[in-house]
Amino acid sequence: MMNRLVLRVFQREVQRQCRFAMIASEEMENALRLSETSEIAESIIHDEYFWYSLQAFLIAVGNVSKLLWPSPPRSGKQQIIPDRGERLRESLDVPEDSCLQSRRLRNHFEHFDERLEGWANPKKLAHSMIDSNFVYSDLLDEGKLNSVFHNVFRNYDPERNIAIFQGERYEVRPMFNEVEELWQKASAEIRKPY
Repeated sequence: MMNRLVLRVFQREVQRQCRFAMIASEEMENALRLSETSEIAESIIHDEYFWYSLQAFLIAVGNVSKLLWPSPPRSGKQQIIPDRGERLRESLDVPEDSCLQSRRLRNHFEHFDERLEGWANPKKLAHSMIDSNFVYSDLLDEGKLNSVFHNVFRNYDPERNIAIFQGERYEVRPMFNEVEELWQKASAEIRKPY
């Protein structure tokens, strides 16, 4: 069972990681805006800044996810606070179907080396790679790139806020919204006396 002081420390960390995610999402928007209005050479720099910011956003959201839905203990280790995730989610009124629970998109970025290993598999005969682009998801909706999904890595649809990784789509806007809402809840909780 978590005492109030420990719960408050975890709530504060949720608040901090949400704030980091909010900063990163603001930087993503700035980079997209600047990229649209820049010369090609400057646009490349802004594009890199966008990908840097998206990765930072996903890491922060992944940290929030781990705080709220802890991974099972590794073999030989015991959970010190077995009900931590449940208590923390309950204290911050986080729904079980929260889009912050999944760490799949973050894992694609964090374990990019493994994704490259899979792409390099000679049995799949990969001859090209499409990475770190801004592809409008309607192109993918129409099936125009279906045959090359294995070769399409980090892509983003800036109009719909959809990240696309090897054919898997992730709506990022709901993550932005939920992070902001959770930050507000955590901020309110940590101001309460314990």
